[in-house]
Amino acid sequence: MRGPNAGYNLDDLRALFGASKAKVQHWIQEGLLAKRIGQDGAIRISEAAVIRFVRNHPAEYSLAKVDQPWVRRLLFRGIPSRSRKRGGVL
Repeated sequence: MRGPNAGYNLDDLRALFGASKAKVQHWIQEGLLAKRIGQDGAIRISEAAVIRFVRNHPAEYSLAKVDQPWVRRLLFRGIPSRSRKRGGVL
């Protein structure tokens, strides 16, 4: 998995969303996921584009199928957790 700096490829997103490759390609073709072409000529999707997709198109994917730790990190990075702010006590 390439991650945020290099961008995600179709196989990365297929695995992370628990979706078929055809479904990920459909999201790109419909303009729901903005693509760019990497230096190696492969399609890449930036982390920012994935965040926009997750926030703006929740009906397109199943939360039951996504990689839960990944989507939490993606959406809540930089937001302090309640447990850290209160010294570990919820």
